[in-house]
Amino acid sequence: MQHYSQELGGMTPLRRHVRLSGFDYSTPGGYFVTICSTSFRCLFGKIVGSSMQLNKLGALVRESWEEIPLHYPEVTLDTLQIMPSHLHATLYLEEAPGITSRHSLGTIVGSFKAAASKRIRAEIRDPGFPVWQTNYYEHVIRNEESLVRIRDYILNNPLKWELDRYNPHVKVDTEGDDWLDLLEQSS
Repeated sequence: MQHYSQELGGMTPLRRHVRLSGFDYSTPGGYFVTICSTSFRCLFGKIVGSSMQLNKLGALVRESWEEIPLHYPEVTLDTLQIMPSHLHATLYLEEAPGITSRHSLGTIVGSFKAAASKRIRAEIRDPGFPVWQTNYYEHVIRNEESLVRIRDYILNNPLKWELDRYNPHVKVDTEGDDWLDLLEQSS
């Protein structure tokens, strides 16, 4: 059942809040993130057979992601899968020698989105082009079993593109979220 906000005459769908209440997202540990393009547009390439073929914009997204540790030395990148309309990744926030201030996951993701957007807008010569949805999904990785399931999900994501809820050519049941279900099994 879809729930709606009272704003705008009750027509604005309420976002599902998945953040852990009271959790400090600058805490060292592993995190799984999903970041989607605005309106789930297929901006970053296409699935050919069972693999993702990045286009120029997808390559810019990958470059921006890979540069995160240059700006945030407490970040160690793990698994990344860029899809036509979104990306899934795991990363770690770690204790780092000489680091006196910690950055939150939200700050790091926001910085990545800004850097990737800037590069994409320069590439297409449209300074106002909307690249990303405002929000993103994150999950705190609590144990090795969860990490293994998440990595498997991420790496096999191109194989499931024909069934993916973020594929604009597929009609899917929006009530369920296979990756949310996967995570709930491992919590």
